[in-house]
Amino acid sequence: MFVVGAILIVLAIIVVIYVTFATRNLDPLSIDWGPFTAALTPLQLFFLGAAAILVLAIGAVMFSIGLRTQGSKRAEVKRLRKEVEKSQADQPAQQDAGSSRDSRRDSSNTEKSSKASADAADRDTGSNSSGSSSASGSQKQTSKLPPPLPPRDSTPPPPRSGV
Repeated sequence: MFVVGAILIVLAIIVVIYVTFATRNLDPLSIDWGPFTAALTPLQLFFLGAAAILVLAIGAVMFSIGLRTQGSKRAEVKRLRKEVEKSQADQPAQQDAGSSRDSRRDSSNTEKSSKASADAADRDTGSNSSGSSSASGSQKQTSKLPPPLPPRDSTPPPPRSGV
């Protein structure tokens, strides 16, 4: 690849030198672009063509780089979407297993809370049939519950003085 590039550079230099010496004594050409008219020598016309080809080549390279970048972004998004779909497909199975466990926990918590409320009702009515075991049972239930959260203070902070 290096050798081919070096050969092309040498050929381009030879062509530029030839055009420079071959068009030295030629008269300028009159070029009419509608409202604009230009008088260019053949050498100037040659260099304008070379500049146009150079701009075209740079544009083609930038276009291909943009297409590659866009393609890689699309591939990355597609890969990430597949990962998300796979994790979501795995997640309902885990949620189903987790929800059955949660429902069992909820039912046991409901049973425990109903026992605690029955014990409290027994204490309120004074018909404590199970004696001290009922009181200790309700005490065990309340110790498993998390402590209540303190109320939130919703008052705004006092304004700052500019002193």
